[in-house]
Amino acid sequence: MFKHLTQSRVKRCLTFASLGLAALATSVSAQTTLTSNSTGNQGGHYYTFWKDSGDASMTLYDGGRYGSQWGNSTNNWVGGKGWNPGGRKTVNYEGYYGVSNSQNSYLALYGWTTNPLIEYYVIESYGSYNPSSCNGGQDMGSFNSDGATYNVRRCQRVNQPSIEGTATFYQYFSVRSPKKGFGNISGTITVGNHFDYWASQGLNLGSHNYMVMATEGYQSQGSSDISVSEGAGSGSSSSGGSSGGSTSSGSSSSGGPSGSDIIVRARGTVGDESITLSIGGNGVATWTLSTNAQNYTYSGNAAGDVQVEFTNDGGDRDVILDYVYVNGETRQAEDMEYNTATYGNGECGGGEFSETMHCNGVIGFGDTSDCFSGSCNAGSTSSSGGTSSGTTSTSSSSGGNTSSSSSSGGNTSSSGGSAGNIVVRARGTNGDEIINLNIGGNTVATWTMATSDQNYNYNGNASGDVDVEFTNDASGRDVILDYVIVNGETRQAEDMEYNTATYGNGSCGGGEYSETMHCSGVIGFGHTDECYSCGSSSGGTTSSTSSSGNTSSSGGSASCSGYVGITFDDGPGSSTSTLISQLEQHGLTPVTWFVQGQYVNNNASQVQQLLSVGEVQNHSWDHPDMTNYSYSQVVDQISRTSQAIQNAGAPAPTLYRPPYGNNTSTIRQAAQDQGLRFITWDVDSRDWDGASSSQIANAANQLQNGQVILMHDASYQNNTINAISQIASNLRSRGLCAGRIDPNTGRAVAPNGGSSSSSSGGTTSSTSSSGGSGSSSSSSGGSSSGSQCNWWGSIYPLCQNQNSGWGWENNQSCIGAQTCSSQNGGGGII
Repeated sequence: MFKHLTQSRVKRCLTFASLGLAALATSVSAQTTLTSNSTGNQGGHYYTFWKDSGDASMTLYDGGRYGSQWGNSTNNWVGGKGWNPGGRKTVNYEGYYGVSNSQNSYLALYGWTTNPLIEYYVIESYGSYNPSSCNGGQDMGSFNSDGATYNVRRCQRVNQPSIEGTATFYQYFSVRSPKKGFGNISGTITVGNHFDYWASQGLNLGSHNYMVMATEGYQSQGSSDISVSEGAGSGSSSSGGSSGGSTSSGSSSSGGPSGSDIIVRARGTVGDESITLSIGGNGVATWTLSTNAQNYTYSGNAAGDVQVEFTNDGGDRDVILDYVYVNGETRQAEDMEYNTATYGNGECGGGEFSETMHCNGVIGFGDTSDCFSGSCNAGSTSSSGGTSSGTTSTSSSSGGNTSSSSSSGGNTSSSGGSAGNIVVRARGTNGDEIINLNIGGNTVATWTMATSDQNYNYNGNASGDVDVEFTNDASGRDVILDYVIVNGETRQAEDMEYNTATYGNGSCGGGEYSETMHCSGVIGFGHTDECYSCGSSSGGTTSSTSSSGNTSSSGGSASCSGYVGITFDDGPGSSTSTLISQLEQHGLTPVTWFVQGQYVNNNASQVQQLLSVGEVQNHSWDHPDMTNYSYSQVVDQISRTSQAIQNAGAPAPTLYRPPYGNNTSTIRQAAQDQGLRFITWDVDSRDWDGASSSQIANAANQLQNGQVILMHDASYQNNTINAISQIASNLRSRGLCAGRIDPNTGRAVAPNGGSSSSSSGGTTSSTSSSGGSGSSSSSSGGSSSGSQCNWWGSIYPLCQNQNSGWGWENNQSCIGAQTCSSQNGGGGII
């Protein structure tokens, strides 16, 4: 629960399990001296006291005051008073801190959040050891607050005690410089400043648990007498303005209620997601979502910070939170900085400026009385679109599903007026993404994206179908396309059915109703003269068709915030078929097999099994320790294995993983000369060392976007097989999906590798209803005659002389049509 004060030993921590129910949430009288572990409420404040041994004690006085004393007989103790839950407060403290520079102790504001599980500290003073001096930690810069500089560091605790039991979690530290002295001590901590700076560095928090002003001592002696109180100025901290400033949500402010009904526009992915509207820290309305975007309305007088909370994350449940309409203005979710519900930077709560709520958590929308646009009133509400910069429009009350329409009908007009002013609101992920605005099949504007949401304007006379095209997809590049304002109405990207730029159902172009453009492709926004919000409360659902009549594919939008490499060494073997069955059953594909040449030699049937769920790569011929091998000996191991892989009907490998991860210059050079990228792993599951299924799953839970895990397909792999379901579930809950390993970078990427925009089964073309020449939505990916195969993102020729397996024709690898079509979502004939 608390971070140990030394680097060499792990201290035991106070958990709900170890305390027992009787010790939790107790209420004690004033001037009670605690000598055994306890938490509860006293004097209007929450308190916690824990020790592992010795004579440490803590006395509870009236209000926020507590005293403590400990001697060298105590190994480790910690205690303090504060609040449960914690949050954005201005914390005042004063009293006596009786230690010296020779004693291992600290005085700090200390707290926890859940979803994500975070342990955080604002260190005001410390003795012989700086508590943030963790091995492997990451320095995150510094900022100024309350008259001092605070140095920020993130550390990680792996499988350690926490308020949720044994877990892996991050710790955030703000360490005051200069630190406060000893003896009589006082100070102020504007907690929101720390939360905001942490968030600016990608260190986001979740739902607040307790927060106390704590004293801790480790193998030392000392005393403290500290009083804590909440000062003026606590509450929400928000910034806004004409550009749609981000907000940080906290406790309620003194502002008045909203000047209008509050409308929350959202949808679920599964359809049973639950969200709660909280105002001033109190839940005022709870709704269960459908899979279509709907308006949920609160009419009441509650005042304070506005938060929307996602409360039942699990499995494939996600919430797409479009915007909240409050005080006469539309506040877009992707403009909000305070976000503990988005999965990013490898953790729940690790992102911001997003409308996707992957995890239990909240998005904050400022105060009911705020006005970010500078133009707020209680007039008629806008049910769709509009940014916090004041750009609003009228749309259908339920957000009808619309898309680029063909001349064959739908709720469309076949001809009409010019576009006039069209606004495209979008942002990139890297910041160098390029989009085109196409009208009537012609490109009328091209823009390079920033990493923050911007409005891109076109003023002209073009008319016809409106497509926004993403043209330079590559690893790490994505476009978040919020909406397009056409003909005076806002058309949300997530309401558009025609979408060839979203990755879903195992391929680019395999999804719809999404604002994320993962692949080169287009989203269609209908015709320039259409009005989907006019005369219809539900809107017409139309779909874009090509001149050949092929309709766009259907399916839900992808929910992958990142990709990880799932790899298995040493096979194939007797349990490979069982492992593959588990991988397919739980959707944990594609994977990468690092095989031994001796096992794939003349074993085409098992190699075809491996290929059905991923790629086959090189792991040496018979797994020797090659630390002292000569160059020629290493080449022999690698070359014989590559040949055996190809002889078994698989494409030539591109990756080499040495046995035991041996990393010598000779091995690396030999791999490079054989045309292979040398690769090891980021996370070791230790399944080879007898790790249990739960330990293997916990190891996989450390994976971050782009990282690779080592597991085994070998005789001792039963625990690995049994861990697959939990690994798959854990990754889904964190927004991570299995990917392929890019031979150019050695990093895990989307199964299409970010290099091909072709969808499986053929990419359709959007045609103008006015009869203009349609432009293909696929920017790459091979012939439309069906002569190529998208194999887990890599493009190969289709074999002409065989229908199954891999072959060799025209001096290159080819793949049979039947095998190409058997990837279970990995790709297909293009």
